[in-house]
Amino acid sequence: MLQRFTATLAVAVMTGAALAGCSPPDATPSPSPTATPAPSSTLSDEEAVRRAQASFDRFFIAVDRQFADGAASASALQAFASSTLAASFASSIQQSLDEGRISRGTPTITNVRLISSDESRIAVELCTDGSTIETLDATGARVPPAGLVAWSATFAPPHDEVPLMETLDVLTEDLSVCDG
Repeated sequence: MLQRFTATLAVAVMTGAALAGCSPPDATPSPSPTATPAPSSTLSDEEAVRRAQASFDRFFIAVDRQFADGAASASALQAFASSTLAASFASSIQQSLDEGRISRGTPTITNVRLISSDESRIAVELCTDGSTIETLDATGARVPPAGLVAWSATFAPPHDEVPLMETLDVLTEDLSVCDG
């Protein structure tokens, strides 16, 4: 349920919509692991950050494509994210579409902080700028963009150069990754 809340919040942040009064549920389900082969060698910090950025960007390009097409698809997002994360985002995208919101654009990564990287996972904090995302509500009125947003993300072991994003959470407490 928390994963669904996070996806809803992340899509809302991406589209510039405010989710006033929402609070995460008490239980936090664990994302199901995605089976991928272990990398043959440990990545350098620079390579881990590069791959995490590429994965994040590709995921949000796919999210943007779904808004452009006017239809959400978890299976299309699974090329870039775990099945749990893909399903949560697809559901949130469809909810936004059903409510008449139209959004175009992707957040721009402004800073990345590597938390850890090993054979099993890459963990980062990212800061994105959503000021170029154009969002209209159901009446056609422009929704103000989100601006800077801090995220925490984990990625499955790299395969074909770009790892799958396993988790993605909007940070609300420690926003220091956006300080540069």
